[in-house]
Amino acid sequence: MKKLYFLVILLFASVLITSCSKKDDNPAAPGETAPGIPSVSFKGPNTSSTDQFAQQTKSIVTSFNAYPMLFSGMFASVKPSGGGNNWNWVLSPGNGATETFTGTKNSDGSYSWKLVFNGTVDDVSYNNFKAMDGHTSADGKSGNWRIYEDNTTTLVAEFSWTTSSSGVLSGNLIEYDGPDISGQMTVVNNTDNSGELKIYGQNSEMQFNSTWKADGTGEWHSYDNGLETTNGNWN
Repeated sequence: MKKLYFLVILLFASVLITSCSKKDDNPAAPGETAPGIPSVSFKGPNTSSTDQFAQQTKSIVTSFNAYPMLFSGMFASVKPSGGGNNWNWVLSPGNGATETFTGTKNSDGSYSWKLVFNGTVDDVSYNNFKAMDGHTSADGKSGNWRIYEDNTTTLVAEFSWTTSSSGVLSGNLIEYDGPDISGQMTVVNNTDNSGELKIYGQNSEMQFNSTWKADGTGEWHSYDNGLETTNGNWN
């Protein structure tokens, strides 16, 4: 998943560079409140175990959070403009370039989102390039982000999340290499703080699986070509 991690790093680097340059050409109408950019946060096992796989599970879930919180983090300090059913958050990296995040409220209360780049950002030139789009439910408890390769309509990754009626939060990350799936990861957080992590490689073959209980103890399983090769647990 190095390709997608690299994209996330670039986006956050862009935020650090542009955070002091904001645009507010169309301030919100008095009395109107913009919607919050949806984000969700996943938790790994609550353990201090030094077991390699316990720590690996915690680290991977932490990295997983870069995706559901990416866009809320990028534009957290930007004052939105617009009003009614349409809102914009704009970053200005300089030299006339803009990164515009747009939220449009649909008739059912859900929101459609997109991120558009214009101008030269990090030495790459863009002309109305849609870097991302997505959709979230009215309550923000489910949704998806689709991230595209530079200046193309080719998907790099898709992140989705759902929250069940009982409060179970599930997230799924799919990474693409052209038309093919190059990797996939799922994280499940139960309401009692137990959970599960699954990692798949090409051809949707299982590579790693770990589960943890509410008290932080857990177990892990490693696979080769979809077949389990070794396993263990941590306390």
